[in-house]
Order: sequence, then structure tokens, then C-alpha cells
Amino acid sequence: MRYLLTIAYDGTNYRGWQKQIDELTIQQTIEEVLSQVLNTEIIIHGSGRTDAGVHAYAQHAHFDVKKQVDVDKLKYSLNSLLPNDIVITNIKQVADDFHARFSAKKKLYEYVIINGERSPFMRDHALFIKTPLDVKVLKENIIKFRGIHNFKNFTTKPDDENDYVREIYFTDVYKQGDVIRLQFIGEGFMRSQIRLMVGALLAIALNKLPADYIDLNLNTEAQRKTISEKAPARGLYLLGVDY
Repeated sequence: MRYLLTIAYDGTNYRGWQKQIDELTIQQTIEEVLSQVLNTEIIIHGSGRTDAGVHAYAQHAHFDVKKQVDVDKLKYSLNSLLPNDIVITNIKQVADDFHARFSAKKKLYEYVIINGERSPFMRDHALFIKTPLDVKVLKENIIKFRGIHNFKNFTTKPDDENDYVREIYFTDVYKQGDVIRLQFIGEGFMRSQIRLMVGALLAIALNKLPADYIDLNLNTEAQRKTISEKAPARGLYLLGVDY
């Protein structure tokens, strides 16, 4: 039997999603509790990896178990035992050939910026920038990422790999009060891709990079003309996955 978990988590205290030796991760924490509740070793397969400090409203992961389970009871048991910064929001049975990663059609990410005074309550959940940001400049540049592009210069994926082409279906910028949200919907994203794209957008808006930086660094195998900084992980959220 194959089941799909929908998971919300605050990534502040974890070294990312993927299991690592001697590190606290989201995957490891859930696997340990699942194995305890089901009394058998369980391995979960996520829709993708989130970096240390990145959050999720709706990460997805599947697992296999030999027996049928009561999903309502399982959800209750898991949430009773998991730490309070990880919550299972839904569990459902899926087809045996379903895969949380390879069956995904779209992923939605959001980056949150507070363009104003720091708040102690949001210190681990947004990027604070006091200098006023020009939303028009952000909108003019974020749209350049839409479509099918070679994103080699916007990922930390190893150079010995050669598949850097991805499609981004939608991008936009929203502002409400001091809060600015940058949204990206795509078929999938490479390591640090969104954080590097956000870093470039912010550097352009703050006049730290030239206005044509994105144009020069998309669809080229050449080394970055100027390296943009990765935006901090704390502002990034996985909002959902479409199947």
C-alpha cells in the first residue's frame, strides 16, 4: 500500500529535508516517528529537497507499508509524537505507481520580504530589508524568469551535471503594507535556484547589480558575469505541489 503525506513545517531548527548523518532533518524526524507508529521501518520519498531553514506549508512525501492503515488514526498518532514544528495536515492512499517527486507537475514557492523595521517574531520567517524596494523594478525583472531557460547561472548544482534547463510557468510580486512576496511556479527547481534568483532580483532593485544582469546570465553556459548572493533560506516557503 502506498500513502501520501502532506506536511507543514518550520525549517528553522533543521538541516533541511534530506537525511544526513548526525544532522537533524525533516525526513529523518518523520521517518522515525512513522516507523515507531507502524512498528516497521518506513522510508519516505519527498516531492523535493528543501534547504536548511526553508519552510513548507505543503510538502508532500509518499511511503509504502504492507498493511492497510486508518489514515485518520495515523495522522492523529503522528501529530501526537512529532515535534510541534512539524505537522501532518493530510494522509491519503495513492496508486502504487504514484511518486511524490516524479508525479509532480508543478511546485509553488514564495519568498517573503519585510521591507521595513525588523520584527522579533518574524526573524526566522522572512528577510528584512529596511531600504525601500521598488516593486516596479522587481516586477519588471521577475518576469524574465518565465518560460524555458538554461538556469546554469542560477543554481549551485554541480558543474559535472549538464541538465540545467527548467520551465517556470508563472512569477509575480505582491506587496501588502511592508510585506513583499515573490512567487514562482515551475515544473521543478534546482539546488538554490530560487534563492539565487531572489538574490539577483534584490541586488538589481538595490542597484548592487546592473539592470541587465538576468538577461546576461540566462540561457548561457558561460560563467556568471557577477555572482549574485543567495537570499537567506528563512524567507523561502514551499506553498504546494500539484499532481
